[in-house]
Amino acid sequence: HNYSGFEFLLPRFSQKNLAFYYVEKIKLKKKWTINAGLRFDFTEINIEKHVQTTANGNSEIRNPDILRDYFNYSLGAGFSKKIGLFTLVKFNFGKSFRTPTPQELSANGVHHGSFRHERGSDKLNPEEGLQFDMNLDYERKDYKISFSPYYNYFSNFIYLRPTGRFSPLPEAGQLYEFTEGPVIHWGGEISGEYHPTPSLHLQSAIAYTQLSNTETQLPLPFIPPLSIRNEIDYEWELENKKINQINFRVSYQYFAAQNRVDRNERTTPAYQLINVGIGLNPLILKREISFSLQINNLLNTAYF
Repeated sequence: HNYSGFEFLLPRFSQKNLAFYYVEKIKLKKKWTINAGLRFDFTEINIEKHVQTTANGNSEIRNPDILRDYFNYSLGAGFSKKIGLFTLVKFNFGKSFRTPTPQELSANGVHHGSFRHERGSDKLNPEEGLQFDMNLDYERKDYKISFSPYYNYFSNFIYLRPTGRFSPLPEAGQLYEFTEGPVIHWGGEISGEYHPTPSLHLQSAIAYTQLSNTETQLPLPFIPPLSIRNEIDYEWELENKKINQINFRVSYQYFAAQNRVDRNERTTPAYQLINVGIGLNPLILKREISFSLQINNLLNTAYF
């Protein structure tokens, strides 16, 4: 990675990755299906020291030399089967591993995509965790209901958090630093589809997620709040030589207020969005072409 320009965010670095993995799918009696995999990862990250001359002529070390070697493994297995009234039941569990990225190790500048001063830490360890999730599908001719809960425990989760300290850089606001800690992450989604007629389709879903640091007992930052999505889609099948189909859709999204925030993080109020779209499939040169027009946030709602 090379850089140029007048502002600093990441130093020069190189990263080498080597991985070996094996996956297997097994079908057992009574229609059980097992998916399993094992993966080994080797990673080397070499980050160059960066010294920057300030406006008054002094030298400032923006990041030190960093050389890291990582080796670990990840694995996972899943089971699926049709049980009773449920058309599909899935259970998955796994052990994950992730090396810190060069950004998490060495960033030290204003990220102009997010407009905040982000600072990495060369003391970060690899991220490791255990994941469990399941999926239940109940489906009939005109409707389908799905339930997808999950629970993850990370012994060492890497995340960006506000420090409560002002950045030394001009007009950079609060300083954000990459840190690590034991984290519990759980949540889920309930969704449904209903087709009262072949042309009318109704969809709805509610999703919630929560992350907490078990040492500090604080929520993690940047966590989306409870959300509800509803959509109506109507399709017109046309007996027309030029246009086969026209569809119109309207969606309503509700996002609750997020009051579970990390220290030095602002809460966010609830908001609602309405989106509309129209699509048609004309025949051009004997080929069906799809056109669509989507208007998001129809009422121009201000939200964060």
